[in-house]
Amino acid sequence: QKDGKYGFIDSDGTEIVATVYDQIDLFGIYKENWARVQKDGKYGFIDTDGGLVVDVLFDEIELFGIYKESWALVKKKGKYGFIDTDGSIIVEPTFKSEEDVKKEAIE
Repeated sequence: QKDGKYGFIDSDGTEIVATVYDQIDLFGIYKENWARVQKDGKYGFIDTDGGLVVDVLFDEIELFGIYKESWALVKKKGKYGFIDTDGSIIVEPTFKSEEDVKKEAIE
């Protein structure tokens, strides 16, 4: 932690993830070798090398597999959609409610 921001260093003290995030979750909660990060109220994911695998642009990201295997519900600008475990948007966040996106995308 530095100046209220979080990052990671390795055992040698080399910075792996710059101290730019307001929050970093543990690796493996959402996907093996991924950690959810938050910056300026938005969420994305980094990998264990410190690389950004999902841009930090979502208001919310749910766990993968709740609604459909390998999909996670996301919210962006008040609208809902889905991303997959590759970090790609599967269903654009254009739906006004969780119920609408689930009904349209999953059924």
